[in-house]
Amino acid sequence: MSDIKIIELEEADALTNDEAAAELRDQLKDMGIFMLNLMGAPGSGKTELLRQTIPQLTNSFQVGCMCTDLDTTLDAERIGEVCDHVLQLHVGGMWPYVSAEGSRSGLMELIPEDVNVVMLENLGVLISAAAWDTGSTMNVVVVSATGGPNTSLKYSYMFAICDAVLINKSDLAGVTGFDLEKCKKNIHAVNENAQVFVVSAKTGEGIGEWVEWLSGHILKQVGQ
Repeated sequence: MSDIKIIELEEADALTNDEAAAELRDQLKDMGIFMLNLMGAPGSGKTELLRQTIPQLTNSFQVGCMCTDLDTTLDAERIGEVCDHVLQLHVGGMWPYVSAEGSRSGLMELIPEDVNVVMLENLGVLISAAAWDTGSTMNVVVVSATGGPNTSLKYSYMFAICDAVLINKSDLAGVTGFDLEKCKKNIHAVNENAQVFVVSAKTGEGIGEWVEWLSGHILKQVGQ
């Protein structure tokens, strides 16, 4: 049995979510807490990327993680191997999303632990994950070299609201014939300001560059 705390999220009101998200974002800024909303399809490698990212942040920040799933704790257990403060958020199967109030529920558990950086591993549901504002400080999307280069065109809203895109599993690009340059071009066609990182959670390629960039943005919110 897992000893990871589980929070059952309730269905939220779409009409009031944007207002609640803006309020939460302001509160996080006032408290000096940075929250990253990590989105991506199932199998894109969100969990392993967090497992590689979090240890490189813990020398400078107090990091917590909220993992989202329908009814398991599998990802939370994996991240718990590298992170001291992990929560599992469970959502209802008929409404697979994390709302601002859902984020707040998890944050209320992490704040007493003096956490100042919170990673939200969002559901692997591309449309609803992007449609609901979580109140996060930053939105990041993960795509995979095992998929096609047109994901940003098919799910343009998710990429339009993101601050950065991680093109993961770069070590498999040669095997799958993944067109990296086309993928980048398509991302910037949707969002010309998105920062793009080519990474591999398996080999470590690009992780240092990604963490350095992320740390700079965290410092702007958290300070020293």
